[in-house]
Amino acid sequence: TQDCNFRCKYCYERGYYTPNISYCEQDVIQFLHKLKPIILDLGFTNLTVCFWGGEPLLNMSFVQTIINHFLNDEFFSFWIFTNGWLLAKY
Repeated sequence: TQDCNFRCKYCYERGYYTPNISYCEQDVIQFLHKLKPIILDLGFTNLTVCFWGGEPLLNMSFVQTIINHFLNDEFFSFWIFTNGWLLAKY
């Protein structure tokens, strides 16, 4: 989602906000599976998947589905760029 729980005046994404854009977890998983051999052929040994913009924790089930799918694949690592407001919940 590109939804955010804040509307900060200083946000560098201000003006690019489009609420409720969602991506299907299975489409993202399929894309990452297709991307892995391409990245390996380029000589890289890992891929970091970043969740951000708006607030990724507003759609934590999406984040968890992606991470859980690749949890045992050391090729993938993950990070979340968050405003931190919902961290205590998780």
